[in-house]
Amino acid sequence: MKHSNVYLFFNGNCKAAMESYQRIFGGDLQLTALGDVKNEAFKDFDQNQIMYALLKTPTMQIMASDNMQKDTIVGDNVCVCIECSSKEEVDQLYAALSKDGQISMKPEDAFWGAYFGSLTDAFGVSWMLNFGL
Repeated sequence: MKHSNVYLFFNGNCKAAMESYQRIFGGDLQLTALGDVKNEAFKDFDQNQIMYALLKTPTMQIMASDNMQKDTIVGDNVCVCIECSSKEEVDQLYAALSKDGQISMKPEDAFWGAYFGSLTDAFGVSWMLNFGL
């Protein structure tokens, strides 16, 4: 196996979510809307929906799209875990990602010896931020 990527599905707000993540993490963002793809199979869908998104930084990739088949039910079975380079990075990412989101655990020294925080962002995506493993 070469590597794995995070792939997120959204209910029509993929563009806003990925642009937000680009502001937070930096990197290059590629967005392809249905209207950019000349395919009759997609003619009955909202042409502004995102068919493919890729945010690429030197240390991670996040792939995403709007879910055109059905409403995406945000669940607690998927979480993006980032191993950070410092406590300061945990705090910085936590502050940015938790804006308008829901806090699970504020960053603190955890019993396993790491500095850790977790949250669900404004788009319903769960994040774990860890430093020290």
